[in-house]
Amino acid sequence: MASGAILPEAEPLLSQALVTTPTVLASFIGLGVAESCDCEPPDTQVAAGPNHVFEVDNVAGKIFSKTGTTIVATFGLNGFFNLNSTLFTSDPRIRYDTISGRWFVSILSLDTSDITTAHNGQYNLAVSTSSDPTQPFNVYTFPTPGFFPDQPSLGFNDDKVVSSGVAFSCNPTCSGGPQVGNEFVVWNKSELLTGAANVHTDYFAPPEDFSGFPIMPAKSRSSTSTLFMASAPDTSTTTTPLTIWSLTGVPDGGAGTSVATTDLTIKRLNDPPDAKQKTPAGATSAAKPIDTGDARLLDAVFRDGKFWTVATSSCTPPTDSAPRSCMRIIEVLTAGPSINQDFDFGTKGAYDYYPSVDLDRFDNLITSFSKSSASQFAGAFLAARLDSDPINTLGTPVLFKAGETSYKGSRWGDYSGAGIDPADETVIWLAAEYAVSGTFENWGTWIARARVAPAPLPTPTATATRTPTATPTATATASATATASATSTATPTSTTSPSPTATSTNVTPTATPTITPTATATASATATATATATPTLTPTATPTPPFGRMRIATNHLAFGKVTVGSPKSLPLKVKNSGKFNLQVNIGTLTAPFAVSGSGTFDIPKGGHQTPMITFQPDTTGAVSQTLTVTSDDPKHPSKNVKVSGVGK
Repeated sequence: MASGAILPEAEPLLSQALVTTPTVLASFIGLGVAESCDCEPPDTQVAAGPNHVFEVDNVAGKIFSKTGTTIVATFGLNGFFNLNSTLFTSDPRIRYDTISGRWFVSILSLDTSDITTAHNGQYNLAVSTSSDPTQPFNVYTFPTPGFFPDQPSLGFNDDKVVSSGVAFSCNPTCSGGPQVGNEFVVWNKSELLTGAANVHTDYFAPPEDFSGFPIMPAKSRSSTSTLFMASAPDTSTTTTPLTIWSLTGVPDGGAGTSVATTDLTIKRLNDPPDAKQKTPAGATSAAKPIDTGDARLLDAVFRDGKFWTVATSSCTPPTDSAPRSCMRIIEVLTAGPSINQDFDFGTKGAYDYYPSVDLDRFDNLITSFSKSSASQFAGAFLAARLDSDPINTLGTPVLFKAGETSYKGSRWGDYSGAGIDPADETVIWLAAEYAVSGTFENWGTWIARARVAPAPLPTPTATATRTPTATPTATATASATATASATSTATPTSTTSPSPTATSTNVTPTATPTITPTATATASATATATATATPTLTPTATPTPPFGRMRIATNHLAFGKVTVGSPKSLPLKVKNSGKFNLQVNIGTLTAPFAVSGSGTFDIPKGGHQTPMITFQPDTTGAVSQTLTVTSDDPKHPSKNVKVSGVGK
């Protein structure tokens, strides 16, 4: 078993009391680019059961023992979900539910191998038949005809499982249609657990909201009849509305799921700047920055009346001179609901990005994330806080796998993983991305087992699990007849009602698969656990929203003091960090400011346009204006940049 460095990070952090330092109990190598696919990002996810650790990255999965030994060798997720090996799949999520003692795995798929020719999307959900992930799973599907459910999330409580996504129109294709809002599917959990052929669902069609960022459902770690979710838009205001969604009831073909929403206020979530990384010795040019994504919510957990969610945002650490990518950590007390904690955690001179979150049995929090700086390759880190720590504080970060070289790909993320250990709920399993030695798209993942508490605790009592009312069989081939589905509006206290235009109420499991590297199981197949089988992989890249993404790292160009009559120029970099072309329009300014390079431009993926802004004061005193940049990115249709200077 390989092990990474587990030394506390020494760089100065935000001016917070670094109260808690977690203990890394063990760590080992996870999936890497060579095992998954020649694509990026990995979409790192991990969960632990009583005896296994299960990782899914991009289009591949792997099952380990808790000492890092391979139990099931790398296998393709297309085969695992009974999907054709050529179909486009992406954005996996995995959860182990301590309430039911079952595994839940999800992934999105399209109806062709290429997003530019696809016209329909689909949610795919695999549910284990026991706590052993090497045994068969039942696979369920929920088609979204004419829509592409991007970056679906996965959450659960006592009686519901939720899949949520950002819906894009597939007209003319799934790569060219506009965003149409958020949506989510509520699955009847008891029917999933019993392996029912017909599982009731409630579909909350888009636009449930139009925030531009997905609705994030919680992993419920304590018993609750309410499933909590959160969403937060990308805004240009000084604060951000955080919407808390409360789901009660259950899909049953009758009254179904009811939804209530409450809008709270948090500090503004800002898109983070790209992260600097160390340049290898002997390199002829500086290592390019790492794309740290946007400010969407990335993970959520609920326990004992506390709902936590995390994101990557922009902040300027105290005594620092520039904005950095920071972790935003938010706690909501669900009894109100009300905001209890809302803070950024960053590192002076460095960049923290793509956090995860989970809670142990004492409500202590752990997060895994990636970090880099001009003097540090991108590595895997974790940090924690005790429930008793002062509010708005996080403890000293711990490095559990150092980066080996600079990252040469174009994307990082889209998220990290965290999952509680049901055999010892003082322990959290974590996974994060790091840069490995290699050529283009040289990402790897590392898995760690950590405890938040400062000293070993007594072994917790066994976690009670719900026993299904019927035992699913691994030999049954399920079939079902589609009937009308229930839809719902997301207004407070609303309930579902039958919709004659919906395509299906019940989803149908395919023949029960077994987790094998070839994943070609039939209804009578049995699971195998071999480390030598040849994996069946899907050579598709992780999709990104089908439009360019406008990124401007600053909101303010400050010229400082400039001598009257003397011009001073500063560049303004307008970047396309998406995978599709972006059209932008760069506005104009009036004297004493001027823009060299205004107008409309098509920026290719990964490209940028850099107009020069000039300040030539004609009199003494302070002056400022606002430059507006617009784009066809629906999440960032415009951005205002303040320009200011003082004539002397």
